[in-house]
Amino acid sequence: MEFVGFLSRRLTFVRSPMFWIGLLGGLAAGGLVVLCGLILWDGRRDAKNQFDRAAANIVAVVEQDIARSIENFDLSLLGVIRGLSEPEVTPLTGRARSLALFDNAATAPYLNAIVVLDQTGKVAEDSRQGFSGVNDFSDRDYFKVHKENPNAGMYISRPLKSRVNDGWIIAISRRISRPDGSFGGVVVGTLQVAYFQALFEHLLLGKDGTITLVQTDGTLVARKATAPPKIGQNFSHTGLFKHFPAARAGNFETVTAIDGIARRYTYSQVKQLPLVVSVGMSVDEIYASWRQKALTIGIAMAGLILATLALTLLLSHELIRRKRADTLLRESETRYRHLADNSSDAIILRDPQGRRKYASSAFFPMLGRTPEEMGANGLEPYLHPDSLGTPRRTLQRLRNGEQRVVAMLQYAHPDGHWMWLEAISSGIFDEHGNMTEIVTNLRDVTSRKAAEDKLATAAVTDGMTGLGNRRAFDERLEQEWQRAIRAQSSLALLMIDVDYFKAYNDTFGHLQGDGALTLVSACITENLRRPADFAARYGGEEFVVILPDTDDVGALHVAENIRNAVAERSLVHPASPTTVLTASIGLASRRPAHRDEVSNLVQLADAALYEAKRSGRNQTVLAPPAPRSRFASANS
Repeated sequence: MEFVGFLSRRLTFVRSPMFWIGLLGGLAAGGLVVLCGLILWDGRRDAKNQFDRAAANIVAVVEQDIARSIENFDLSLLGVIRGLSEPEVTPLTGRARSLALFDNAATAPYLNAIVVLDQTGKVAEDSRQGFSGVNDFSDRDYFKVHKENPNAGMYISRPLKSRVNDGWIIAISRRISRPDGSFGGVVVGTLQVAYFQALFEHLLLGKDGTITLVQTDGTLVARKATAPPKIGQNFSHTGLFKHFPAARAGNFETVTAIDGIARRYTYSQVKQLPLVVSVGMSVDEIYASWRQKALTIGIAMAGLILATLALTLLLSHELIRRKRADTLLRESETRYRHLADNSSDAIILRDPQGRRKYASSAFFPMLGRTPEEMGANGLEPYLHPDSLGTPRRTLQRLRNGEQRVVAMLQYAHPDGHWMWLEAISSGIFDEHGNMTEIVTNLRDVTSRKAAEDKLATAAVTDGMTGLGNRRAFDERLEQEWQRAIRAQSSLALLMIDVDYFKAYNDTFGHLQGDGALTLVSACITENLRRPADFAARYGGEEFVVILPDTDDVGALHVAENIRNAVAERSLVHPASPTTVLTASIGLASRRPAHRDEVSNLVQLADAALYEAKRSGRNQTVLAPPAPRSRFASANS
């Protein structure tokens, strides 16, 4: 009997509201603890991701700067090699020979001379006229590499001590091959390591931040860190090379052996060059702000948990009665309706056929129309042609079982402008899986869309001239090339170079030089009449123009208009034989076939530009007609 009484009391306690309220209160407190942990974990992850994004941006900027500088230097080396093979250069001597060989030599800060070494390693040509220094470089690694390997291509040496001023340098070199393929020497230029240090000094990386440039074999080239750099030191044993070259870019955390500081690193190989850039920041700095927030959230959450438990006890008596539960339910419905009506987003409730049953108070003011104007058809009559059918497709996707559908709509506002609306729709289903209602959250994202479009435009626009940049040119040229193949039409390309621009910069300075480039870009734009014509800044003082559906005659007409427009501006240029700023233009026009490559058109235009400059500048040179077999040689 006593056992039956004990069991009866226990069952009565379990059935009592106090038991269930206490249980629910404990679960709520536990849920808050879990929620707090998830929030803190998510905040820590966001702090890490924020650093990864910022570091990746820094690495990308540094990588692009280094790759562009080395690429330009390599172009100078290739220009010297081409000059050595030209018959016109062979009889030249003294300054005339130097100008012919080194006219395109790199002149940016930190770039030293370009030297031509003969097959024995002795200096045969030197861009520094009259320079008398070390004459034998046969012991340098770059000389040995090119001598032994005909296919070495561009070679970047390990950091070296300059024999001229004892400074740290790296050598960038290419092999000179004789017509029979035998070794004919090396053309080499040197880049001061101080260039990388200067590039790094402008970066703000925090108290214990570091940025390092190493070669792929682990040799240190430059470093900005709390400890002084030891150029030439081998870093292949560090954490970076546990991840590279298995992955050309990535992130990792490690404790630096030099100073014992735990850091998170982001790294990337510089294009296809044997160089790797890594940016690191102290883990303490990365998570400093998060730790402060975590403390605040932890204290607030502890208070919330205590308040939840206290509230559970206070509400236990009220929840016993069904009337209170019904009252709370009605209050909840009113609260949610109030939230919907006061939300800046419009909330719409529709039946399975798409007919509107309810719209929050923000719906009609957002769209600028009255309920009578909207009628039963809703947005459909006022949508842009590109958005027509989107509501019906959304409805069909929800009927097919998709839980959430996001759509973008372009809507004609009564004041005359087009609005961009983001519609997020979800279906409400009964226990049998039948959709009973559709809830749509409608948001005005016009400003966000405009900002996204602006960013997209900036990504393909040259900031100084307003023309397309190199990336935009490459994409547009490929598009027009494929279109010309499909349409069997002509495609013309102009390559424009401002004459004696280096001398102009040296005379007037870079600021006025930028103004001159802006003037040239305006002359180009003014002479492009068709929407399909496209102009871009190719790099430095070079511009390119794409002329679809244009043969040699039409392209020559446009080119001469541009050239004359530049000259007619009469911008004073004392270093030019004409005393005014002029431009040289290379022109190539082809009707491509399926096997042709667009790079051939660029090479033809570039060769024509070179001929225009070689023949005296301030003129347009048309690339000669090429046989089909020659133009398609890259694929034959």
